[in-house]
Amino acid sequence: MNRLKRLICAIVAGVILMMHSNPALAKFGGNLRSDMPWTLNISPETSTGFAATIIFVDSRGRQDIDMFTIQVNEQFTPYSAVNIPRGTRRIIIELDSPFSVGFSVRVIQGTNVIVVDACCESSRVVFDIV
Repeated sequence: MNRLKRLICAIVAGVILMMHSNPALAKFGGNLRSDMPWTLNISPETSTGFAATIIFVDSRGRQDIDMFTIQVNEQFTPYSAVNIPRGTRRIIIELDSPFSVGFSVRVIQGTNVIVVDACCESSRVVFDIV
């Protein structure tokens, strides 16, 4: 019985060591102010539609998720001069396309303009809220 327990533990340890975990890859876009309205523009470099998911994460880790499907050759502006939701500490923008294409994410807040180029089939851009 003791040998069986050791064998099972050894097998489990080996499986855990061989498992490959994918790292969470994201580009850091910068810091945004919570007290100023913001405008978000997403421009695809593609002739196909794509999906955009905008996730607002608060200090307790709760998420408010907005999902959009964007048509072909369309610049997308989901938020135009609106305030960031109260209590938000991080904004994650995830862009998904059926092909490996690039995106240009442009955030305007007051006089600050942040442009982040994202590429590949699944792209994430993260902004911290101060």
